[in-house]
Amino acid sequence: MKIRLILAWYDVWIGAYWDRGNRTLYLMIPMIGVAVTFEKRIVNCDTECFTCGEGQPRDECQYSQRTCGHHCNCAWTQDICHWCGKEFGEVK
Repeated sequence: MKIRLILAWYDVWIGAYWDRGNRTLYLMIPMIGVAVTFEKRIVNCDTECFTCGEGQPRDECQYSQRTCGHHCNCAWTQDICHWCGKEFGEVK
């Protein structure tokens, strides 16, 4: 985890923003803020990736936390990848 101070005269918003792609949380008050960057969690594909055994193409999820680049395991049970937001379902 890395924490840094942000001073920006043009940022006049109050609140929090989660940047999913960069895994950074921004906490802001007018012109002053803090950015907390979290390390990317790498998943062991041999034991935790269900898709590797299915022969699917690699690097299909741009926000994947796996070295193989597959979507999260929730895509199998909830029809959505929690990393990139892609929805899956039956083709009608």
